[in-house]
Amino acid sequence: MKSPLLVLIYTVDCPLRCDFCWCSGNEYKPVKIRKEDAIRYIKEAAGLGVVKRVAFTGGEPFLHHAELVEVLDACKGLMPARIVTSCYWAETREKALEKLKPLVERGLDELSCSTDPTHQAFVPAAFVKNAVEVGLELGLVCEVVSVSWDTTSEIEDFMNGFRHPRLRFSQHLAVPMGRGRQRKVTWRDYNIPRPSQMGGCNLGGRDINIYPDGEVYPCCAGELNFLGRLSFGNTKKDSLKTILERIQADAYVQLVFNRGFDAIYGLARWKFPHLLPLLPKDDNLASVCQLCVRIHRDGDLMKALTPLLDYGKKLVEAEQRLEGHKKGGNNN
Repeated sequence: MKSPLLVLIYTVDCPLRCDFCWCSGNEYKPVKIRKEDAIRYIKEAAGLGVVKRVAFTGGEPFLHHAELVEVLDACKGLMPARIVTSCYWAETREKALEKLKPLVERGLDELSCSTDPTHQAFVPAAFVKNAVEVGLELGLVCEVVSVSWDTTSEIEDFMNGFRHPRLRFSQHLAVPMGRGRQRKVTWRDYNIPRPSQMGGCNLGGRDINIYPDGEVYPCCAGELNFLGRLSFGNTKKDSLKTILERIQADAYVQLVFNRGFDAIYGLARWKFPHLLPLLPKDDNLASVCQLCVRIHRDGDLMKALTPLLDYGKKLVEAEQRLEGHKKGGNNN
């Protein structure tokens, strides 16, 4: 099983105003995680023995570059770090080196750079190229990530064919939320399967995603996490160990993230037909994240789904045990 990831939504502030993002345009408070809390989270997560990496995202973490240096310095050697950024700070290669080098010296080993038509309205692609090239020279694994409403958008063009063993590209379709909440886009527009027929969600399910208010969620779905009431605890009251145990024991989370909504709707058709009419329609949805919100925020529906979810969780656990036995046999 994949190791849990500690994700710190270090700040919801951002100098950009991307049309698919929820950050810097809402009433969310507080704006950022306190530096002292971030250090505590990393040390506590390292003590669990199963969390192998910390990721800083937002918003724009580089708005607090000096704090990131301090946090990584205080936690040096505990776990490697990843930072997600728009690269607004990389106007030149020299400035990119100035920002990245002290972070690399303290444990940063992955850099995720966001660029697409929306980001490029605020940050030129050349800035991202500067950050990527300098990052690779410093030994980082670099990822260039695109989020777009346009299914034909290509993010690799601005690199002019540049390739590197430690450089990868990732493209994602925008989800109607935040400033894009009113967008009338569906799975048909994206030419993808309807959300209720999709397999396991790849956004988390076993991770510890901490927001500035201390709430902890199992994935990185932005505002959809609190709209869907997906909190599993708060760091002001609960230990990360307790919260992670709740996430890993939750039947809904494990079934959705391991097998997807296809499993929920399929089990309803096959074994729990009386529940099928209760499940929401997905004709006007574009993403599994939206479907997740519609299901999980409905307390009465979640209560009714309990037998289905418990049954599905047992199936997943049985499959995982079988897979473990197979791997064990192959190692003998």
